[in-house]
Amino acid sequence: MHQAFTLLEVILTLLLIGILLSFGIPQFSNYTKSACVKKLQLQTLNLRLDLKAQLNAKQKINWDSLYDHLDFTSKDCHFSKQKDGFMINYYGAKAYFKLKNSTLECQYSKTARLHNGESMCDIF
Repeated sequence: MHQAFTLLEVILTLLLIGILLSFGIPQFSNYTKSACVKKLQLQTLNLRLDLKAQLNAKQKINWDSLYDHLDFTSKDCHFSKQKDGFMINYYGAKAYFKLKNSTLECQYSKTARLHNGESMCDIF
């Protein structure tokens, strides 16, 4: 005699898997976005430290060496080169960083607002 699953058991199993996935997928998305922000923050911090070292040594600012700290690979979470600075791209939100009076300043823009109302300049 062949043993098999009943239709009810298959439907309940698929329903349970669907419910678990409905909770798991948004959590994974939040995790990847959080990891993206941490990566951008860490790279920006490394750039700031190198910039501070160059300024303390009274060197001319070498943007090429500063850019070595940043990930320019185009994806949802990356940097773009700008004149005398750089731009952060975070899932469509953008923040511009420029060097003014030996300080790296974030330029506020309409697209720098995150989904929770916070500005990208505030987290960097």
